[in-house]
Amino acid sequence: MSKIKKYKSLFIIFAFLLVGGIIFSQYQNLHDWIQGYKVIWLSPSTRTIAVNDHGQALVFARKQNNLASSPFAYWQDSRLFNPHTQHSLSFEYDDKDYPNVLPLSINSKGFIVATTTNQLGLMESGKVLIMKGNALHEEVQPLSNELLQPVDINDSNAVVGYRFNKIGMGSSLSGGSTTKDYKAFYWSKTEGFVDLNEKLLAKQSQAKVVNNSGAVAGMFYRTNGWEPFYYKHNKIIYIPWKASLFRNVEVVDINNSGKVLLQEVVLVHPATGSGKAVAIWSKSSGIKFIKGSESFRIIDAKSINDLDQVLLEIEVDKKQKYMIYKNSVYTPLPDIRPKQNIQYQNLTNNGWLTGFVKLDDVEEYQGFVMKLIR
Repeated sequence: MSKIKKYKSLFIIFAFLLVGGIIFSQYQNLHDWIQGYKVIWLSPSTRTIAVNDHGQALVFARKQNNLASSPFAYWQDSRLFNPHTQHSLSFEYDDKDYPNVLPLSINSKGFIVATTTNQLGLMESGKVLIMKGNALHEEVQPLSNELLQPVDINDSNAVVGYRFNKIGMGSSLSGGSTTKDYKAFYWSKTEGFVDLNEKLLAKQSQAKVVNNSGAVAGMFYRTNGWEPFYYKHNKIIYIPWKASLFRNVEVVDINNSGKVLLQEVVLVHPATGSGKAVAIWSKSSGIKFIKGSESFRIIDAKSINDLDQVLLEIEVDKKQKYMIYKNSVYTPLPDIRPKQNIQYQNLTNNGWLTGFVKLDDVEEYQGFVMKLIR
């Protein structure tokens, strides 16, 4: 072999290894940083909602309601699950019209923000409940003509959500007109209610997440749809979003350094190269998009923790998978039940995850709590 051909062959091999190394670095093997995992399966007919850094998980337990005329009607028995003792506490609230507690978020100190519903879980009371274990810690009443919808709680027990009038229920991110006027709020024991909608000068708004420094992120409504905002220390920042002409943007999460996880409410968009437009925003760096690739597309963003790890749902060869993203590196999560439709939901700083699997075609689920071992 001539020296020229030899060097050419070596160059090709080197280039192949270099490209291969770049590709491999984007799809790290699971055991590169996750040494293993432990899964605690809950009983059938359960779905997990959220988990904190200590592995305490909020759970819905589905039970048949003997008083209902329809055999498909049920009520939700909401519980707090402790993975260390593997025991659960059921929430109780003394109200004959709204006896069922609907937990929505849990902080790292174990305090839960919740509201209450009627016996079928179809109508909410509009109250804000802050609970510890199964005991009521704080109760915040709405105004006479409004209902409160709490969404998130931080470690100081500050709560964010939105207020609305009593006509209509639910929320809409599909654009166009909605059935009620949402007004974002921030509440704390020391400050009381802060009307974020008024500060936004918005037609409608929703506060979705709050971190431990009191930074709030949410959406406000303009003519073309929902756009994201950031609030801290009495100052509003309108987060710019130029991914497309569609301006229906969802705030997914915020971490304690103030990084906001966003996604556009459309499934496929060219700004990301493939899949849904997902981005991380911060005051210092602005918006940075998380891009898919030719081999997979992003379906949904789930959470961001204080390590800047983002939990993503992706699609590979028409199959649903989950990955942890950080700094352009994707780490796959295990398929703990490959033949079933698994749903991971959130990832904490300490490696706790919650999720559930669909057991059959009649909306039957089984929840789980997972601990990643690093």
